[in-house]
Amino acid sequence: MVWAAVVGFLGLLSVLVTGALYTTSKTLNAPEIVSLWAIGHRHAGEAGGTLGILIFGLIAWKQPGVRKFAWAICAGLLAQAALGSINLGPAGGAMHAMLAQSLVAASACLVVMLSPRWAEPPMVIQDYGWPSLRSLSISLPTLIGLQIALGAFFRQGLMGLMPHVIGAMLVSMFIMMVGAFVLQQCKDHKALAKAGKHLMGTTFLQVFLGIAIFTFRSMAGSGSTIVLALAAAHVATGALLLSASCVLGMHIRRNVTPKAK
Repeated sequence: MVWAAVVGFLGLLSVLVTGALYTTSKTLNAPEIVSLWAIGHRHAGEAGGTLGILIFGLIAWKQPGVRKFAWAICAGLLAQAALGSINLGPAGGAMHAMLAQSLVAASACLVVMLSPRWAEPPMVIQDYGWPSLRSLSISLPTLIGLQIALGAFFRQGLMGLMPHVIGAMLVSMFIMMVGAFVLQQCKDHKALAKAGKHLMGTTFLQVFLGIAIFTFRSMAGSGSTIVLALAAAHVATGALLLSASCVLGMHIRRNVTPKAK
């Protein structure tokens, strides 16, 4: 059933991208673009949400080991549909965006849980650093989630850009620190080393996209098409970064034992 989870993940990611295109277009003073992406996001949400419920419901029915998790994703999709259909203003829009990011990350975790490698016995290693990898596996997705929230608040006009920029610098440094810890302590662990490299690579891409958006927004006469494309890529990469942090946390919790006292 891993193929079904991959399809569900890609479907949710595509809906997230259309939502980013819609919210960004509202800041470009182009009513025709706003209308276009509003319609596109509504249709994508209806199709992607229905497909997601069918896929993750099928997984819950066929895979007892992940049943509760798959049903939780279905419940999240229903809540997402409710938020999208009710006009709760900018605050509701921000909640809608944050829940979308969380659903993409949850579906990515489900892909990993259904993969053949996850069925293999874990390669257990000892946690010996400070702060511990197991504690970092909790704090990292939390901080990335807060940074995603700052971005959603900015796109909805609830706050300025600077909190998101400052948060990006701090969270990026923290991610690099966590990635360095993982690669130092787990360089011979295939799953953990791969997850750490993926996390760091996605972070570099996200920082580059953030700088590019800021640059093109600041340039006089910059094309709205470029800004829209960069914004959509930035939001999608944010979801991939949250997903990468959650997947790394899964591998840490599964393969790393607590440090001996």
